[in-house]
Amino acid sequence: MEALAASLLESGVFAEPLNRLDDGIAEILYDIDGASAALVYAGSGAAADELALFEFSNEAEARSAMPSAQARIAAQRDSFAAYIPEEVPKLDRAVIDAYGRYLAVCVSGGDGAGKIISEYFEQEG
Repeated sequence: MEALAASLLESGVFAEPLNRLDDGIAEILYDIDGASAALVYAGSGAAADELALFEFSNEAEARSAMPSAQARIAAQRDSFAAYIPEEVPKLDRAVIDAYGRYLAVCVSGGDGAGKIISEYFEQEG
């Protein structure tokens, strides 16, 4: 997961630098427990850009966490619609997908992040 996070962070798909969040904050933001590992990155709040990668013990657990990730993005969409509406299209195009025992959530401009994520998991799979 660290290699994927590094690829995304270095790719230029995010509007601003993202910082890794503490595991406790990540768990609160996403309301996901039971992950064996989590990497969550967010910016200053001036842009909707965000990256979250979770590892579970199996594919079923990863898929069962998807509604929590979708709820996080929906809440962000509502929040940004009120104060920075130009960021809403990023949230509408967010990548939220399970790849085996992994769950990836990525909010960025364009489709570059989705391609990087899917290619990473194709190589890993």
